[in-house]
Amino acid sequence: MILVFCELKEGQLRKPSAEALSEGRRLADAAGKKLGALFAGASCAGAAEAANYGADVILTAEAPALASYSSDAYATVLADAVKAKGATVLMAAATAVGKDVVPRAAARLGAGYASDVTGLSMVDGKLQAVRPVYAGKAFATTTFATPVQVATTRPNVFPAAEKPGPGTVESLPAPTGDFKSVVKEILAKASGKVDLSEANVIVSGGRGMKDGANFKILEDLATPSAAWWGPPGRPWTRAGACPTACRWARPARS
Repeated sequence: MILVFCELKEGQLRKPSAEALSEGRRLADAAGKKLGALFAGASCAGAAEAANYGADVILTAEAPALASYSSDAYATVLADAVKAKGATVLMAAATAVGKDVVPRAAARLGAGYASDVTGLSMVDGKLQAVRPVYAGKAFATTTFATPVQVATTRPNVFPAAEKPGPGTVESLPAPTGDFKSVVKEILAKASGKVDLSEANVIVSGGRGMKDGANFKILEDLATPSAAWWGPPGRPWTRAGACPTACRWARPARS
């Protein structure tokens, strides 16, 4: 089985997860394997949408302890699901959550891990990944020596292609035990913008904007549902023209 960890946002499948699922479907067809979609949370309502992108099986782990993201708890869910289903490939989108939890799960599985990949293929029954290196100046082809292969897919690289599958829903037992990290509260301001990793367009402006007040032009150009606006670097956020959250060229986001 090829297992794809998926994320929901407001009860809907996130676009990067749909992209990872579509690529998982393509790989599963090439290797003659089944495709599983894995969800975790207090409620996984909306998980059925994964069937639209080819999921044969939809696995849900629901528990109050999973209401807020916890790297420890979620890594346990992923590792346990791989073991329970005998999956040989674990995938997820390289979102903030994906880049945090997937390598932790890979470590628990003793599996090879390729991050932020831009190309995937199955060669002799094993995953082969292409990923950028040296800040995108070159591309490396990565092979795996471990029985389980793990990778995260770069958002907005793989197409999200609908290909309906059976989507049989199965429940997984919730993780138990004392976790090292527990989320008590999340303090976040609503930006009113589309998530940067899901934006089709970035409307960017730098020193050529001349004055901080001119950033209103970018805001007016950007469609909230499809585009992200803001400066790429620090000068304008330091000057108070834009909040730091608007800056898009940050290492954690690039």
